[in-house]
Amino acid sequence: MAEKINWRIYERDSLYPQNISAYLDLIKFSPDKKQYIANFYEVMTFFKGYFWWARDTDLLEDSFRKWFSVWISDLRKRDELFRRFNDSYKDVSKTMPRLGRIELAKVLDKELLSVFETAKRVFLDSISFSEYTVDCFDDFFDKIFAEKLQQLTNNKFGEHDLALIAQPAYVSKSLAYKRALLEMSLKKGKYDPSRLADRFSWVVMSWDGSNELDKDKVLDELNGFLKLPSRERIKQLALINNVIKEVASKRDRILKKHGISELEIKPFFILLDKFSLFHDIRKETQMRCNQVILRCLAEMAERYNVGYKDLLFYTHDQIRDLCLKRIRPGPNAIKKRISGLTYVIRKGKVSTFTGIESKEVLDKLVLNRLKADQTDSVRGIPACHGIVTGTAFVTKSTKEANKSLQPGDVLVTSMTTIDYIPAMRRAGAIVTEDGGMLCHAAIVSRELGVPCIVGTKNATKILKSGMKVEVDANKGVVKILKG
Repeated sequence: MAEKINWRIYERDSLYPQNISAYLDLIKFSPDKKQYIANFYEVMTFFKGYFWWARDTDLLEDSFRKWFSVWISDLRKRDELFRRFNDSYKDVSKTMPRLGRIELAKVLDKELLSVFETAKRVFLDSISFSEYTVDCFDDFFDKIFAEKLQQLTNNKFGEHDLALIAQPAYVSKSLAYKRALLEMSLKKGKYDPSRLADRFSWVVMSWDGSNELDKDKVLDELNGFLKLPSRERIKQLALINNVIKEVASKRDRILKKHGISELEIKPFFILLDKFSLFHDIRKETQMRCNQVILRCLAEMAERYNVGYKDLLFYTHDQIRDLCLKRIRPGPNAIKKRISGLTYVIRKGKVSTFTGIESKEVLDKLVLNRLKADQTDSVRGIPACHGIVTGTAFVTKSTKEANKSLQPGDVLVTSMTTIDYIPAMRRAGAIVTEDGGMLCHAAIVSRELGVPCIVGTKNATKILKSGMKVEVDANKGVVKILKG
């Protein structure tokens, strides 16, 4: 009998092996460096421009609960983790701008490789402790938090209050970018969009490098704000500046309502607020490293007369051989990887499958199991309350969502990332298959005031584009309407 795995699926479009090749290096770490790596059983597949990453949910949750219990009870261990995030971000802030200023066309082959490998090193150093801690926090914190709140209130703490109290007292980077635009729009005299573009260049960037902010895009968004009356801009700016105070006020009100002492729950709030920051730090690190990595690949493609898309499927060793020895892998080998590539990671070993076999492995280990467990109801976690009726727009492509989703449509997708934000701003409601109260969709929907349900598991499989649906984000239910 085939073993039954409770899979956690992360799905992306426009993501390639070179974008995340550093993840495979995690399994090579010595045991003492695997403190925050839940490397148990994973399946990674690149197939026809799409990416699946499946992880054993039960093992992830078990690992996270052990980490979390330490962070709650051992201040020294918690502060040690906080320092790792802060030190990593200092490295990113110092190293990546320097690498970004290098004129790659003018450097020697060894220097070009060095820039590429330095960016990969910064990436790897960060994810060695940030990847699983941040993802697991997004997925499981609200569950552990709810358990604690129910314990303190004899099971009388409702979902509505949980959705309110689980909001972080933190201004996300995307919201900080909006604040910077509003502040700039209210200044008299000349604007300097270049500094803003550099500071937030990554904030809506996709894994393939598209949507990177530049001076012209900042000016376009700034001009959009300038069309609003100044009083409206002042009002929006005040709302952002009061986010932390408003969240603190909600927390205080709900704690008093249920008779909970702030001291009993304060460690949970500290971790909630810190990990909201760490989520942004990890994403900024990934995208800033990716900016440099992709520019290096573009220079290699030009310098060595190799297809850029082919380079996205090279291994690290093949990149080294190309730069130092001008040796290329056989064209059939790369074509086979492009047609399908699956890594199965288990017990410290990586098995690689290419071509049609890669999809067969994904189907056998993951997708067929998900189909067998499928249900017809669409239910999830209320992330931002409200009830909306609209037309479903079902997609797993950020480009399709940003291009074609109409104002008021219900965005239905596997999970959102920062590059979904243009579509999320137009959506009447948001429904995702993955995530918890602290996932990207939950945080951004609350910032936008858009009703949102996360963690449905099956929304993209049950709902179809064009369906009329009712999204009840108060109860976490999506209904298909007749006619």
